[in-house]
Amino acid sequence: MAGAPPVPDDIYALGRRIAALETRVNLLTNRQIPLGSLPNELLAAPVEPDYATALRENFALGASWVSILDLNLTVPEGFASVVLIAQANLRVENTTAGDNLLLAEIILAGDQGAAAVDYRGAGATMALWDLQHSTLVSGLTGGDTVTCTIRGLVAVPVTASVGNEARLRVTQIWFR
Repeated sequence: MAGAPPVPDDIYALGRRIAALETRVNLLTNRQIPLGSLPNELLAAPVEPDYATALRENFALGASWVSILDLNLTVPEGFASVVLIAQANLRVENTTAGDNLLLAEIILAGDQGAAAVDYRGAGATMALWDLQHSTLVSGLTGGDTVTCTIRGLVAVPVTASVGNEARLRVTQIWFR
């Protein structure tokens, strides 16, 4: 009913909201950020989640580290840092006549993850499932490019094969 006094539950809820607001004001005051100095867009969306995926198939691989797959992310306007959480799968057919070794890693904005390894006999599929790496990248400006890479090598070079596949998924949490 319009104009009716609030019931006690509403008063308690209002009290909790006022206390929460007071806490936020105290945090801003203690950090000596002048009230009104932050633009509304910063307050409205200080964090922006996103994700991107990439796939590459039918590639050859040699005995030196090479980029198998690059995924370039563009920094959104107004954001200065990002947490990157990457997951990759890599499958390579051993087209050699003998045993072979596959090494691979994820590199996020130059930050190198741990290498993973698989070893298989002639004609077998070498596979690295669920490689993971995460990092924080700061000092960014809107429009910058952040590169995420799967790179790898084999002990004995393999030829391109339709069974060779690299997949990369990068979850991004952008901060202003």
